[in-house]
Parts: sequence; structure tokens; C-alpha cells
Amino acid sequence: MKRSLDRRALLLLALAVVAAALQGCSYLGNRGRDAAEMFDLGFTFSRKPQLGLYMNCPMVVPIGYGKVDAQFVGVGGGKVGVMEHREKSLGLLFYGREEVSWGEDEDGSEASSHYQPVGVLGLAEAREDEQPYKPACIHYLHLGWIGVTFNIRWQEIFDFLVGVVGFDPSRDDVGAAGRLSAEDQTALEL
Repeated sequence: MKRSLDRRALLLLALAVVAAALQGCSYLGNRGRDAAEMFDLGFTFSRKPQLGLYMNCPMVVPIGYGKVDAQFVGVGGGKVGVMEHREKSLGLLFYGREEVSWGEDEDGSEASSHYQPVGVLGLAEAREDEQPYKPACIHYLHLGWIGVTFNIRWQEIFDFLVGVVGFDPSRDDVGAAGRLSAEDQTALEL
């Protein structure tokens, strides 16, 4: 009995591998990128003493201040490794702003920068394209030369989960011809 269960499990695993292979390498690459975008988790190290005490969780209650220019080690901005990291944040409960840059990492990939107004008043005035981390739960703590970053990006978790079955609500998956063009994204929205 146990042998037949083992064979069935092995057969199901083989079928799953074949199904993933038929999707092509882009499927596994897209799932990996989606997984890296779900969380920012790592440590910051600065050359000079700096301060970052900022939290915005849930997204409508920003509180604190941060201005940090440091090296980041971990998973951040959809990248994994060691990279430059800049964070300028101000949270006054009902209104705030967040500016985050996940810079070049060791392999020379380009920096990604994000700005967004936050808090109840900030969300009310923001355009849709000004909210790259919405909805999210943001935490920056940097005291002196060392800090920690822990952010949860709820939309990217959803994108990862439904991406397993072929949906891409964030429209960031790479197909055979590369990332979707602006024209293709506009056509999909219509």
C-alpha cells in the first residue's frame, strides 16, 4: 500500500515538473521575481551615524522619521543581495511621505526608486501611479550605523499566489518577448 502511494506521489511530482517545463523558463523566473517582491527584509549598514524610526502599518497610519543612506543586505525592492539603499520618510499619523531607493547591487542592475504620499490625507491626494507599495506594511529601524528593514507588500503576495495559476494582476511578468509594453498594458486595461 505504501509503495503505491509513493509511486503516485512521485508520478504527481513528475507531472508538476513537466507542466512547469512546458510553461518555459519564464514561468519559474516570474514566480521567483514575484516571490522577491512580496517582502523587503534585511539589514542596513551606514558609514556615518544615521536615524530611521519609521512605521506605516496599516498604510493609513504613518508615524516617525527616517533619513538613511546605507548598504542593504537582504531581499529588497524585488532584488536579493547587497545593494545601495536610501530611505527618506516622514509620518505625522494622518499624512506622510515615503521615498525609497533600492540602488545598484553587485551585478550592476539599475536602481529602482519609489515615492508615495501616505496616511489618510496622502492616499486621498495620490494618483494611482504614485502608490508602488500600496497596500503595504512598512518598517524601518536604523540607529547609528546599523538597522533593520521589514516591509510586507500585500498586493505582491496576492500577485505571487495567483501567478502560480497564470494570472498577473501586477502586470510585471515576462513573456517570450520580455516585459509587457505600455501599449499592451493599456490594451489589457481596456
